[in-house]
Amino acid sequence: MKNVVIFPNTVIDINHEITEKAVTLLMKAGNKVYASSAHKRKLSTIKGLSFDREENILKYADIAIVLGGDGSILKAAGSCAPFGIPLLGVNLGHVGYMAGIECCDIDKIASLIESPYKVESRMMLDISIKRNSQIIFSGGPVLNDVVLTKSKGYGVIEATISCNGEKLNTYRGDGLITATPTGSTAYSLSAGGPIIDSTLDCICITPICAHSLKSRPVIFKDSSIIEISCIANQNSACVTLDGAIAFDIDDSDVICIKKSQCRAKIVRTDNSGFCATLYKKIADKQ
Repeated sequence: MKNVVIFPNTVIDINHEITEKAVTLLMKAGNKVYASSAHKRKLSTIKGLSFDREENILKYADIAIVLGGDGSILKAAGSCAPFGIPLLGVNLGHVGYMAGIECCDIDKIASLIESPYKVESRMMLDISIKRNSQIIFSGGPVLNDVVLTKSKGYGVIEATISCNGEKLNTYRGDGLITATPTGSTAYSLSAGGPIIDSTLDCICITPICAHSLKSRPVIFKDSSIIEISCIANQNSACVTLDGAIAFDIDDSDVICIKKSQCRAKIVRTDNSGFCATLYKKIADKQ
């Protein structure tokens, strides 16, 4: 018997049929299934599903099941990583790059979590923002990326990047993506960044539509401390974490990004390696 936390997606699974099926299958196999009390109003009709505050149920969870696409998995990873909880994604979206199984295989969900499964340990990032030498924002752990872009209007972002106190370059363009290897196949890939094996530990910075012929993505070792200093952006820039949490940036703010002590534990249900997964999830769906 396992304590299972389920992260539903009530937007995709609007009638809660998939959520209810997953809960029923897991309970029939003798597992206890929990969900955050934030979902109680919508999911209270599902028999046997218990509710509590998220931080309470994660303390005792053995595994987390995420129903949704990559966005749902990213959000759940940020919650589960500090507790060291492995996470199995069930793809209800389009790509589902980080998902362990597709929705059509949900009947196997109970047997999958009982049998030995492979867990990939993924590097994550922490971020802090300094204003006048004072930390005004801290965030993380972030599994995919930290993105600096314009928050309103048009124009360019101008920012200077330093690594471990040494200046690298000043970039002008639509923004900057600081990505983990997991995030290298997301926004960074679309912006022309390199594909990095998701099991490696490193930090990649990819300019977005740089106004220069010399601006290229750069990969740093995982122990690097990256500082991004904003310059003359008319206080109209913002930082997003895994595409969700946003924080407005003022001119002269300094964004500090480093490797997190937390790691995401992503459950894999087959023996496919990085290249096979990349082809199956991305190249084969073009």
